[in-house]
Amino acid sequence: MKTKITFLLSLFSLFSLFGQVKQNEVSQRDNLGTPKFIKFKETKVSDDLTSIKAFLKKQFDSLSNNEFKRKKAPETKIGFKSEKLQQFYKGIRVEHSVLNVVSKDGNLKSVNGKYLPIKNLKTKPGLKVEKALEYALSQINAEEYAWQNAQKEALIKRLGKSESATYYPQGELVIIEKNKYSENSEPVLAYKFDIYATNPISRKIYYVDANSGDVIFSDAIIKHVQGLAATRYSGQRTIETEQTGSQFRLRDVSRGNSITTYNNFNQGSHTNTHYIDNDNTWSAAEYNNPNGDNASLDAHWGAMMTYDYFSQTHNRNSIDNNGYELINYVNADLTGWGFPNSDNAFWDGSVMTYGMGTILGPLVSLDIIAHEIGHGLDENTSDLVYQRESGAIDEGLSDIWGAMVEFFAAPEKDTYLLAEDIGITIRSMSDPKFRNDPDTYGGDFWINPNCGTPNGGNDFCGVHTNSGILNHWFYLLAEGSSATDEINDNGDTFSITGIGKLDASRIIYRAQTVYFTPNTNYNDARDYTIQAAEDLFGSNSIESITTCQAWFAVGVGNSNCAPNVRLNGDATVCFSGSETYNLTGLPTNAAVSWSVSSRLQILSSNNNSITVKASSSSTSGSATITATYLGTSDVVKSVWVGNGSVDYIEFNNGAGGTGYWCTSHNNNTYKIYPKLSGDTHEFRLRKYPNLNIVYTSPTIYSGNTGTIYYTPSPGWYELEVRRTNDCGTSSWFGYEVEFVNCSTGGGGGEGGEFFISPNPSSYILKIQKKQKNKSLNSQSKSNKGDFSFKFYNFNGVLLKGGVLNDGYELDVSKYPKGRYILKINGNKKSTETHHIIIE
Repeated sequence: MKTKITFLLSLFSLFSLFGQVKQNEVSQRDNLGTPKFIKFKETKVSDDLTSIKAFLKKQFDSLSNNEFKRKKAPETKIGFKSEKLQQFYKGIRVEHSVLNVVSKDGNLKSVNGKYLPIKNLKTKPGLKVEKALEYALSQINAEEYAWQNAQKEALIKRLGKSESATYYPQGELVIIEKNKYSENSEPVLAYKFDIYATNPISRKIYYVDANSGDVIFSDAIIKHVQGLAATRYSGQRTIETEQTGSQFRLRDVSRGNSITTYNNFNQGSHTNTHYIDNDNTWSAAEYNNPNGDNASLDAHWGAMMTYDYFSQTHNRNSIDNNGYELINYVNADLTGWGFPNSDNAFWDGSVMTYGMGTILGPLVSLDIIAHEIGHGLDENTSDLVYQRESGAIDEGLSDIWGAMVEFFAAPEKDTYLLAEDIGITIRSMSDPKFRNDPDTYGGDFWINPNCGTPNGGNDFCGVHTNSGILNHWFYLLAEGSSATDEINDNGDTFSITGIGKLDASRIIYRAQTVYFTPNTNYNDARDYTIQAAEDLFGSNSIESITTCQAWFAVGVGNSNCAPNVRLNGDATVCFSGSETYNLTGLPTNAAVSWSVSSRLQILSSNNNSITVKASSSSTSGSATITATYLGTSDVVKSVWVGNGSVDYIEFNNGAGGTGYWCTSHNNNTYKIYPKLSGDTHEFRLRKYPNLNIVYTSPTIYSGNTGTIYYTPSPGWYELEVRRTNDCGTSSWFGYEVEFVNCSTGGGGGEGGEFFISPNPSSYILKIQKKQKNKSLNSQSKSNKGDFSFKFYNFNGVLLKGGVLNDGYELDVSKYPKGRYILKINGNKKSTETHHIIIE
């Protein structure tokens, strides 16, 4: 009894420990609000399987009927442990619901993937499995299936290493979403069948509703590339063969569980017949013949190079990381499989098949061979659903591996063109639009992935076309954007410095093998590749930043990729001494170049800091220090050199017009420029004509704004300000300001005879004689021509002059914005001055 109590208490404490993660730890959610990507920041969860399962059940509010099981043993690389957990409901597999769990130093770092909420689903099927298979086969209606072909059955027993292995569909009871890509999807019980038809050829996973018999979903396994050219070659190469007696055959037993290339003899089904050579010199004279037998050499060498690339670059033992045997069938008559011609090549879920060619020759260029094997890699890692966006990512991944294997084994070829060796380019990763593929998500040539029912006729909703997004992203990540127009179809501009092919391939390989799941779309791929880059190179690395920038360039995600780099140090550099400024948040291993503006000179610098001093001991003013990293990114710090100074005063009024203040207002404000932080200032008022000090600020102001709590008599004053910083105090700097009895008209001096409006003005400035009563009005009429005006800029340059009658309209639209002076002279030598603002 005591043991039972202890167990219950331990279980309770385990579950109470794992509350749901915080909102800022959920990077992505699905349309139901269920977390798709969790990045742990504060929440701590141990990486043992018991703790992981307890956390997942708590996080997803999962009932006891749901559980998570390991798909395979965890893998540990670069200090991270990763594993895939499959969701089950009442012991039944939930299809495509896989969670990737990544941990480091004993604690979870991230969880991503698909969790399907399921409650109260009946798990007893209404149909027997045999009947459900009949429903599926009735949709296919093939003339022959793989289990009816003796050679195919022999092959699957060999690949499966079991005499009981067969292509006959067994039928697994699973749970899958019905209407998977709609907002009204729902979990249903279904039978899952892997059905391989050999005439006409097709291989798909079919899901049949276990109660109604409806085929509710299908996922293509056969994945192919279509070719348009006849030639294929890679020059003289060394290949591995196997000796049998005195002869040699195209079988390499030194790589994994072997690489084998068969001669299909232009037949419409697979024949396990070896290519044989007597002296192990596979010469053009022997194999460059009308049957196109030299295609076998390309296929065999290409499979060898693909194996070597993944082994040497990513430490992977074939496509399943367990030595999977790579088998090529060359010179097949694909019309016997139901294709319209034999200008094709495909991966069927088990082997690679290359057509003999109808108009063209076989598609056996190195990059196509690696492309097809790449599909096998995907089935053994992320297992992307072959339709819509996930299918486009599947195709894009295969293109990437085709390019990287080609660069690995034959760098003299054009890395980023697919199938250029056969005489025509199928796709271009550097310029997808060259072959009418999109380079921007949703842009030109993009195919709507919600195109209806995915099938071969609509390319499963654009998987080959929309692969251009991933292709081009990888190209930009590896090579940068200098060779592109650096503007996408959204009008977004970008500039990217590539990180190189090796590091780019390491990022996409880790994302595919660790983070991608069957349902991964382009937004997911962005997040998962950034995470992969952070795993490999650090969270603030050039590589993770560039990964994000490349996604923005192809229209996926925003431009918030740059790190929060700051240049820290004092805001003032005095004439005596020096100042040191330090960078924080700099991307890992980013090279920094420094520059300074006038008034500063560099004493010393390194990648993280700079020391400067004033270049002169007399000229105060603003200056900048600039750190450039990643080639194009800048962080700029503005500083002040020398004593504080004032260059300009802006009059902000509580009442009245700009350039003057009302005597009735006793809290007028002003701003001084330049705008600096950390300085203080004070002001004083001096009155004309003797410029006696009539008011001094009662306080020392910080910032750039001051307030004058003073009610002066009307007239002209000098507002003077001086500034103090760490280096000292400036001289007094002054501007004239007029205090006006605003009830007599804005802008006019007290007792003036003319009213100026509007002031400020941007077009017409009206100069009007005041008419307070009839006698004054009559007097004005008798004094026509007795008044004249002169209009000056604030530097005293005469701009306009003329005679005033009762009024005048002065066009000021042609003058620059700023402050001006209007002087009016009367017949009795009276003068009034108005300060004018042009806006």
